Amino acid sequence: MDATGVFSETGKTETNLQCERVCIGQSLREARLRAGLELFQVAADLKINTEYLQAIEEMDRAALPHQTYTLGFVRCYADYLGFNAQQSVDLFKVDGATTTTKHRDALIKSPPFWLKFNVPRGFGLTVALIGMLALASWFGQRSMATQNHVPAVPEMLGSWSQGSELRNIPAINIEPASPEQIAATDG
Repeated sequence: MDATGVFSETGKTETNLQCERVCIGQSLREARLRAGLELFQVAADLKINTEYLQAIEEMDRAALPHQTYTLGFVRCYADYLGFNAQQSVDLFKVDGATTTTKHRDALIKSPPFWLKFNVPRGFGLTVALIGMLALASWFGQRSMATQNHVPAVPEMLGSWSQGSELRNIPAINIEPASPEQIAATDG
């Protein structure tokens, strides 16, 4: 183990690993105190909540957020104190494998009672058929009702349409184009 409390060599035994695994939070705390840093100073420098740093030092997993965030916090904290960040994260993970505390964000709540119902088989098809029948009957009644409600042409418009003003308008005749005209326009 080096001065920071983390392995500097790769040839360590399993018994040393177990000792380090138990002591990683304490090692981080001791290194911080040796450097003369207060927890709030480290939290301000790293932009990590003081409660999370304290929970990392105390290995209180119940007070920490999701594991992804926690491992990032451990990595930053260890790097800040001069530890080997990856080894510190690995040691923190190994310690977490033996700890069986419940995570506060891993609690699963049951759904509300109004969402606990079962829909009978074929219910959706029945509702769709009833809806289509209702729409068909509504459109059928609507078309019958609108025939009776169309007002007659007012007398003033009727006499105007029969008057001489409209007789001077030339008629519009649309005849199909001959093949010669079509060929001339394609040209």
